[in-house]
This record gives sequence, C-alpha cells and structure tokens, in this order.
Amino acid sequence: MCSRIDSFSNAIRRFPPSIEKGLQGKNTVEFRILRDGNIQKDSLKMIASSQKSELDTASLGAVREAAPFGHLPENFSEPFIVLRMTFYYNLLPSTLISRLTGNLGTGTEKVCGLFAFYS
Repeated sequence: MCSRIDSFSNAIRRFPPSIEKGLQGKNTVEFRILRDGNIQKDSLKMIASSQKSELDTASLGAVREAAPFGHLPENFSEPFIVLRMTFYYNLLPSTLISRLTGNLGTGTEKVCGLFAFYS
C-alpha cells in the first residue's frame, strides 16, 4: 500500500487553482480497500467536509486516482480495511519551508494535501 503514496503525491500536485489565490481548508475522506487492492464500490465518502466543494472534489479525486492499491497481506484476515485520510490544503511562507527543508525558497513552494492514515 505504501507504494501507492506516489500516486497520491502526483494527484495532490494537481491541486485546485484557487489554492494559488489563498483558499485553505481541511477535509477527511473514508474508504474501504478490498483484499485485491481495489476500493470497495460506493465506500468512498467525505466524512468531514472543508465546506469548499473545490477542495472536497480534489480530495475524493486523489483517492480515486491512486487506486488500485496493492493487495492486502495474505495474513490479513478481514475482507477489507477501512482508511480515513485527512487532506490539509495550505500555503506556507517560503521562509518556513526553507527552514523545514534546509533549502533556499523561491517563494513558489507549496504544501498541499498532507494526509494521515487511520484504520
């Protein structure tokens, strides 16, 4: 499943244009991953909306785009695993990014779509 993080990263890099204009928000989606790595039909849902449709749509789209995930381990006894992902859409000042990364910022760096897994 960790191999799919790159898919999320790629989807998140295509964040909504309104982020450039300062739109910020946070939302949480929930979904079930079946043993074969596919998302269970109709299980993808927004459980905590950002109240900004553009951000909510982007988060749901990132999960859809990342699927299918890797197969669940053979010794995993359940038919699926439930995941919750929280997406944070925020711009950080380049000076803070420079401190965090040790790089000199150009002023164009963005942090968008950071997420956490809960099962």
